[in-house]
Amino acid sequence: MRITHLFLAALALSSLISGCASTGGERYLEASPALQKEIDERIANIQFLRGKELYQSLGRLNWIGEPAIPSLLDALGHDDAKTRGAAAFVLGEIRDGRVVPRLRKSLRDPSAEVRYEVAASLVTIGDWDAMPVLIEGLDDPLAINRRRCIQVLKAKVGEDFGFAFDGPLPERKEAIQKWSDWWKASRGGDLL
Repeated sequence: MRITHLFLAALALSSLISGCASTGGERYLEASPALQKEIDERIANIQFLRGKELYQSLGRLNWIGEPAIPSLLDALGHDDAKTRGAAAFVLGEIRDGRVVPRLRKSLRDPSAEVRYEVAASLVTIGDWDAMPVLIEGLDDPLAINRRRCIQVLKAKVGEDFGFAFDGPLPERKEAIQKWSDWWKASRGGDLL
């Protein structure tokens, strides 16, 4: 009788694994054909969406969760920077630690905005080694990028060290130094 239970358990596990998608050695729940079509359409349309439509679409991908991960990981290599950044954002919101190695590779993305979004997602998932990218982003020439970086840093650390993304340059530089000092003290290392 025990052998029968073991056989049934092995059969159930085999069925579960066959319903998984694979990417880079990781296995994820596989979407049905209709759901996969929706996932692919939503990712393909990211570059054309704005405002509420964009946030609703990204929210839907987040809600779909694990079955969307393989397509979102593929989108990290998309030609469009907005699509890459949005894919990184959703992966961070899904919070599946298996995506960390792939996200880390995207920390070298040619787009600063994408690098900041990837770092934000890594920190959200719990990989604080990406924190220096966000700290460096505080010195970005674009206020919108500085704003995104400080939002994530403040949310995760509970401190802003006096940094205001739209503040005067000397005050921002002073706050960035405090962030850098904090990182050295907490992690014992320099920024990337």
